[in-house]
This record gives sequence, structure tokens and C-alpha cells, in this order.
Amino acid sequence: TNEQVQLASTVLPRKAPPPLTLTTNDVVPTNEAANDAATSSDSTANPYSAATTSNEAAAAGTKTAGQVLAEFRQEMEQEMLDFDISTEPCLKVKVDLAAKLRLLSEDEKQSGRVTMEVLKYIVYEQAEEVNEEWIAHKEPSEFMDEVVICIYKEGEAPPEVLEDVNKAELPDEVRGQQRAIQEQRQKAEQIKAQRLRMEQTKLAMQTQNNINEDADEEEDED
Repeated sequence: TNEQVQLASTVLPRKAPPPLTLTTNDVVPTNEAANDAATSSDSTANPYSAATTSNEAAAAGTKTAGQVLAEFRQEMEQEMLDFDISTEPCLKVKVDLAAKLRLLSEDEKQSGRVTMEVLKYIVYEQAEEVNEEWIAHKEPSEFMDEVVICIYKEGEAPPEVLEDVNKAELPDEVRGQQRAIQEQRQKAEQIKAQRLRMEQTKLAMQTQNNINEDADEEEDED
């Protein structure tokens, strides 16, 4: 429909996302099978989860990438708005790539438009849309197709999270410049220390020469 086309056209990023904090644990085999078992368990404990799972199962293999991304963006927007008015300091958003891919038709799966990077970006984007002061931080993950992104309200992020985010915000070019500046500073300090040692040695030698000259003069006088 025209409405679906319009939704699909709106899924392109509108803002530069906050940088991601990556870890070496991210590059490992997928967890699609584990996700299936977890989904079954969650559906029993959570009626809302069960209804969502049922709806996704009914729509499996029928949606376009544009529809999936538009629906995910709307879902994240609502979660952020609910979080904004809640008293909770942190919101944990589970991003399940395998579940989204199951909604796509075979042709759409091959398009490569629904990726983990796009889904993560949408989470960051919607958090920033609601409040630019929030901190979004991806937790270390054992799987490539499943991550948890923590959204912290202003002043609620732990120190270690802030440190990771600050490190990730520095572009490679800036990091390179910082390393070059540090190396130049260290080299300058080494040169300064070497000159100081040379001056001290020279002064010590001059002092010793003066002492020897004084001693010689005393001997001559005698």
C-alpha cells in the first residue's frame, strides 16, 4: 500500500548515531537456536511476549525490509516514551536480529537491508530523539545476532560505562593525533632530561677542576 511505501521510505537514518562500544566478544557464532528456546520460555511467563510471538509467527516470511524496520522504529519510539515517564533509571533493550529476519520473505532476506547495525542504530536514534542527555551503551555479547543495549537516564550511567562511551566517541584520526602528541611530549621530556644530566655532569667536572686548581695553587705557595 502507499502507507507501507511511505513507512519504508522513512527508515533511512536521519541523524548520526552515538558511537558504539565494541568488544572482542562480539565476533562469535550466532544464537538463533538459543533464541528460539528463550522465546518459548518467555512466552509462558509473559502474556505480552506470547502475543507478540504469536503475531510474529503469523507474519513470518511475509514482510518487506521496509515494513520490518518501520515497525521496529515505532516499537522503539514507544519504549523510549514509556521509559521517559517512568521512574526507572535504566532501560534494557534486547535486539534480536534472527527474530526480525524470520519476518522477511526469502527475497527480502537476500536484500541485506535488515542488519544488526541498522537495528542498533534505530535504538540509538530513538533514544536520542526522546532525550539527548541519555547514554546508550551496548553490553558485551556472546552472539552476533543478539545484543542488549542499556539506555541510562541523565546522571544514572555507571563510571565504567561513561569511560567506555568516551573512548568510543574518539575517531581514529583523533586517537592518532593524541598518540603523536604524547610521543612528542615524551621525546621532549627525554631530551630535556638528557640535557639536564649533561649540564650536571659538566658542572661537576668544572667544580672538580676548580678544586684541583685550588689545591695546586696551595702547593705552589707552600
